Amino acid sequence: MATFTQHMLLRLSFVPAILVFALAFWAVPQFVDVYRSFGADLPRPSAFLVSWYRALAFLPLLFLLAWFFWPQRDRRGVAALAVSVVLSGAIFLFGVWAAYAPILGLGANQ
Repeated sequence: MATFTQHMLLRLSFVPAILVFALAFWAVPQFVDVYRSFGADLPRPSAFLVSWYRALAFLPLLFLLAWFFWPQRDRRGVAALAVSVVLSGAIFLFGVWAAYAPILGLGANQ
């Protein structure tokens, strides 16, 4: 049976995912309006972000999978939190890059 600490770590693993999803849900539609005002085609990473940012709502399922299938029961909370921090951080960095790269590229081309 998992300890109280392991359950707290599982709960904490949802925080980065919720923050990344909330930020993407708020910011991506604003960037779409900015891109449309430029009249330029989006690069593939930006188009991917715009098309799939709603799928970030399912990100916590990966942490639950880490929780349920981690082989060491006493480390499940740590595994869920580690997966959460790594994936949320990577998605955040990709999102920032995909959102700002076209804007910076337009400025460099002029």
